[in-house]
Amino acid sequence: MFAHTSLEPGGSIGYHVHEGESETYYILNGTAEFSDNGNIVTLKAGDVAYTPDGEGHGIRNVGEDTLHFISLILYK
Repeated sequence: MFAHTSLEPGGSIGYHVHEGESETYYILNGTAEFSDNGNIVTLKAGDVAYTPDGEGHGIRNVGEDTLHFISLILYK
């Protein structure tokens, strides 16, 4: 599954665990706080985050503009 996703300032996709699939985010623009199994990192345009099967993540827009990113989910 491949999707363009956007989050308004303060918006988020809550922490969740992937089972039977992996997910990759490619940040197009904006600033995100990304939880990689509880390890918090900042992502900006051009950054990529990968969450393998069995691991968890969440993302929140911490910028002043709409956050845009591509999501790629690969099923087993």
